[in-house]
Amino acid sequence: MNTYWIFTIKKTLSWRTSIDISVKLMKKPKVGLVLSAGGAKGLAYIGVIKVLEAHGIPIHCVTGSSAGALIGGIYASGTSIKAMEKVALSIGYRDLAKLIDPIKPSVALIKGEKIMKFISNNLSQKKIEDFKIEFACVATDLFTGKKVVFFKGDALLAIRASISVPGVFKPVLYHGMCLVDGGLVDPLPVDVAKSMNANIIIAVNVINIPRLNEKYAENPENLKVKDVLTASLKIFERRIIDLTLEKVAEKKVVMIRPDVSKISVSGFGSIKKMRDAIKKGEKATERKIDEILDLIE
Repeated sequence: MNTYWIFTIKKTLSWRTSIDISVKLMKKPKVGLVLSAGGAKGLAYIGVIKVLEAHGIPIHCVTGSSAGALIGGIYASGTSIKAMEKVALSIGYRDLAKLIDPIKPSVALIKGEKIMKFISNNLSQKKIEDFKIEFACVATDLFTGKKVVFFKGDALLAIRASISVPGVFKPVLYHGMCLVDGGLVDPLPVDVAKSMNANIIIAVNVINIPRLNEKYAENPENLKVKDVLTASLKIFERRIIDLTLEKVAEKKVVMIRPDVSKISVSGFGSIKKMRDAIKKGEKATERKIDEILDLIE
């Protein structure tokens, strides 16, 4: 329980000195860290956490979707942020290729067993309830379209389900459900942090809408199908996030938006870009530190 005691001492001057001690039980704020979906852009979360730790800001619970579930889950399990940064900046294109186990195109392109082994090697605990920090992540049931939240159980399965980008990773079959990327239904699960009783929420959103107006300002007729589909998806995700934030309006929410617009969602493998993403996370968090500290204090 996050509580502390306040002692009030009252001195009364009379024929003798009396001391009146009153004790008041106060509740410490519970700080929740919420990490959005976003693929390779999510490396910015390492920079965010580094700065929060450097300023002594406590993190009592972590929630995430997709990339947020992966990085947030590994951190919450007890793996140090220093170790996570070292691993992230050691994976080049060749190392990345070794994590891909292609399957005959049917429901997906990648089987995902090598990714699961990689995640397992970096998790300090295998069960969510054994994590150092309270954790939850989101997946989507492809059969019903419903949100599935993992608060306990097999951490590897939960994270693997949350990062299962449809058409790329093979879905996770679990208790009659077909689980895919949590970003489809809740790309920034602040509502999950609220359900975990977090009363101060640090939400990190790396989902940005592509600036098509800048890229095609002079020649809009050159718009490509890929750009249109990507922008449409990001607009949809941002709208979901806006609706979710409305549900936690009474909570204290600090929004951090690292500028990772130049980093592709699928941009893993470029150590230079990964380092840049981490730096962007650090800079964006530094700008919000005073606001966070004011809320906590």
